[in-house]
Amino acid sequence: MTRTIKLGLFGLALSAMATSTAGAQTAETEAVVEGPGVALGEGAVFHPAISVETGVVSNVFYEDGDRANNDPVASAIARVVAGFSIASQTHKLAEEETPAIENEGDEENPEEPPPPAKVDFRFGAQAILNGYLSSNDNVQDQTDVGVGVNGDVTFLPQGDFSVRLADEFIRDARPHNFESTGNLNRDYNHFMAGGTLQPQGRTISVGARYENTIDRFESDEADFANRLQHLIGLRGEWRLYPYTKFFADASYGFFDTLGDPSMQVKSKSNPLRLQVGVGTALTEVTTLRGYIGYANGFYDQGTNFSNVIGGAEFGYRYTQYGRFRIIADYNFRDSLQANFYRDYALLAFLDQQFGLFVFSADGGVRLRKYESVLGNVGGDTSRDDVLLSGAARLAYLLRDWLAITARFEVTVDQTDYTYMAGGITDSPEYTRYEAYLGVSAAF
Repeated sequence: MTRTIKLGLFGLALSAMATSTAGAQTAETEAVVEGPGVALGEGAVFHPAISVETGVVSNVFYEDGDRANNDPVASAIARVVAGFSIASQTHKLAEEETPAIENEGDEENPEEPPPPAKVDFRFGAQAILNGYLSSNDNVQDQTDVGVGVNGDVTFLPQGDFSVRLADEFIRDARPHNFESTGNLNRDYNHFMAGGTLQPQGRTISVGARYENTIDRFESDEADFANRLQHLIGLRGEWRLYPYTKFFADASYGFFDTLGDPSMQVKSKSNPLRLQVGVGTALTEVTTLRGYIGYANGFYDQGTNFSNVIGGAEFGYRYTQYGRFRIIADYNFRDSLQANFYRDYALLAFLDQQFGLFVFSADGGVRLRKYESVLGNVGGDTSRDDVLLSGAARLAYLLRDWLAITARFEVTVDQTDYTYMAGGITDSPEYTRYEAYLGVSAAF
């Protein structure tokens, strides 16, 4: 098999969905409930969890028809997610992050800080079985198990100097974007170590961090995309008012091929980001978060990104149990199939509770451009995509630890880009619908 075929089989459509979305599979399985757990002595709580759901996927292989121009392959699917977490009594689940910016602002009504503790921690693991219920042998062969393991520990969280260690491992199971027995199983590990100087009673804190990312595909056909990334960063925060916080962040990376250097087909890079931003509560029901900065990819070869970056999020709590957020963002990311991609993103999020019903929805559009697409793919060196996404989720809370869940998701990738695969000209664009009904329990 030639390298051209390998690159085609790798599936440009998958990386168009999001080049660095190894965590997507765990995000969609987070429990909407969590009970009190089982106390393990005085310092920790054990939380077992399980979710079972069944549904249908309209496009198993992420393509609008196979290379013979047949219709997309649909399938029923059954999913079982089993996992656990062990957390300290004082640990709070992290506030939801948005795709545009980190959560720099504070909640409208911040809670009182927890009692001082020497260690704050949370460890957890998940196993995700995706079973495809189809008479198509190639679809059945996509039945696989995804795995997620994560840990987060902070030493002296309320002290003048705190140290944080965090690690996340994900085995993400995905089919090829061609109807085949192969897959794009991906092992992703992200480690972070950092320290923060935060003198008690002061409004300024300063921290440094180191991040390591290993991104590896299990298939030999995709080993050219394996990446090893190191990043160092500095961050300062200034709480000017009780509800307003400014920040400045600088990071510099060392991105390279993982494994045999002779397999390297994309450029090394040293991405630099310099950012300043603010998070504030404008009123009791409105919040504003934003950042602006400069980024440079410093790619050794091919097209480079060097431009201003920025984003903003506006939040509005229109009722006690309802909140709406809208996000605009412009940024770039390292790509598996090109030097980088840059996005113009406009996204919206809605969360609402009606009695025992919890509803959430999100949708958005991304105008994505890839630069220096790998030359031996067989297409142009730049690519423009329009990515449309939407999702709706509904949960009925039977107990504080048990819920009936339903969700619907749609993803559309539109592009004029074509490439060669096995001597055939193909397009990576696709439309995919997913619908699920299930039960989720977290004790």
